[in-house]
Amino acid sequence: LLAHPGDQDFSRLSINFRLFAKAAFVCDVKPGSFIPAPKVHSTVLRLEPRLPSPAVDFSEWDAMIRIVFSRRRKTLAKQFQRLGVLSMLEQ
Repeated sequence: LLAHPGDQDFSRLSINFRLFAKAAFVCDVKPGSFIPAPKVHSTVLRLEPRLPSPAVDFSEWDAMIRIVFSRRRKTLAKQFQRLGVLSMLEQ
């Protein structure tokens, strides 16, 4: 949720989350703080919804983001030149 564009962890989840909310780092929590201790470290985040929420058709937005992230090494121009993508976007 905290990943920025260009980060390796930046994903569809990151961009979809940013459409509707903001996240801010609060603190890290060590595994020893839990019983039983997990094998991972935890992070506490502050989540704030974006108000008013954007006037976006989420199904269309998510379909476009799915296309963009389906082949990460290709440029957007190459992604949208494919006939299947163009026909899907026109619907």
